Amino acid sequence: MCFSRFFTVAAICMVIAGPLQAGVLSSAISINGTRDNLNDRSFSILIDVDGDGKYSINDVIYGYLRVDTVNNDVDTTTAGTPIPATGTANAPVGELGLLYSAQITAIDDGGVPNGGIFPDTLGDTFSLSATAAGSDFSLLNILDPSLATELGTELTNTSETVFVAVSSTTSPVIGGVGLNSVSDFTGADFDLELAAGIAAGSDDFFHILQSDMIDSFGAREAAGFTIFDKPGLGSSIFLPVGVDSDFTNPGQDVSFHDFVLFGGEVSFDAPTTVVENGTTYSAFTLTNHSNFGINAVPEPTSLAAWGVLLGLGGFTRRRRKTA
Repeated sequence: MCFSRFFTVAAICMVIAGPLQAGVLSSAISINGTRDNLNDRSFSILIDVDGDGKYSINDVIYGYLRVDTVNNDVDTTTAGTPIPATGTANAPVGELGLLYSAQITAIDDGGVPNGGIFPDTLGDTFSLSATAAGSDFSLLNILDPSLATELGTELTNTSETVFVAVSSTTSPVIGGVGLNSVSDFTGADFDLELAAGIAAGSDDFFHILQSDMIDSFGAREAAGFTIFDKPGLGSSIFLPVGVDSDFTNPGQDVSFHDFVLFGGEVSFDAPTTVVENGTTYSAFTLTNHSNFGINAVPEPTSLAAWGVLLGLGGFTRRRRKTA
């Protein structure tokens, strides 16, 4: 009887915990309450919506961030490296990408003299939010139609979403450095892992700080997001992760969010043009190197189920000893 109850509960626990094992992201992060970092190499593009040759309100930055390495159980005091003897650095077993689209909603004058490719922007901080649904470059518009349909069906916060994480264990590695690479993430090959963005009425944010506009385009970026949807992560919740919200020294102004971007760098590559819905836009290709922090744990129901399982296991061992 004990063995029967044991295996019955074990089966229930496996059903509850099963979603935690699905997907590239869920298999790459530790889901144990210790922070993990996602490290990427990326392609993105700035759309100069009004064609004025500089950053302006409503200009859009979008593209993809390909996750090459996941540092599990990181030591946050040493630039996010894995904790010795317990943390690991792993390459995801499959393709893992973060697709995003963000629109400039505010520009804070940094007081630094003008110069460079984009006049009047040197030293400024640009605040970004989810690209407006009516834009040619909204997240749902730039995605492969079949993937966009999947997101539109599953996602309830479409108007607030900035990032979606998608993954595949069978598709070829995304290696192109061009605008068309975004369309390589197709709904036929990729599954939705999670969706995150700037929740209305929250302290979520997405900022880019200009640092050098004279010799080259260089900037730093930071963000704190809420996770809206997590189909690939199943029964999991997220502990807040800290991020430096105004580019000061670490610890001076730290916010806490489900999903954070920190230590990000953006560099200017080259001017180009993009045609979307019959309209030609001036644009600039960018290279992003970013780090994302995430800290997942099983939901309480999963933890409780595993606790019962372990308790029954101990009870069974005690019964055997007594016998």
